[in-house]
Amino acid sequence: MKISEFRKLIREEIRRVLQEDIRVTEKNGDILSADIMADGVKVGVVDMESYDDGKTYTISGSNIDEKFRGRGLYGKAIFQILDKYPNIAIYSAFRSPEADRAWTALMQKLGNSYDIKKIRQDGELVYKITKK
Repeated sequence: MKISEFRKLIREEIRRVLQEDIRVTEKNGDILSADIMADGVKVGVVDMESYDDGKTYTISGSNIDEKFRGRGLYGKAIFQILDKYPNIAIYSAFRSPEADRAWTALMQKLGNSYDIKKIRQDGELVYKITKK
């Protein structure tokens, strides 16, 4: 690959990343919601509910338009939520191939700012993520 082609790819990737936006749109008591935007259009959502203290949230639903899957938008949403609300813990009990891929990718991208644990809760495998 020529240097000019490489530079073009880098510029396109930067443009793509800059056009993706995660917006925590609601945190109202027991409800927390984040819209996932790309190119100014809503392409997904992550919804969470807290069932006790407002500090422990369980993902109650998530969806990303198929054309935008594989970009890491789900993980970006989770990380941004934790950055905005560092005192909460997020649990995911969803067990589907898509959920497993998303959480495996999250574990690979953690860095030093977040902590993910796999735990057994009521006989089910659950992921728990917190900000360190």
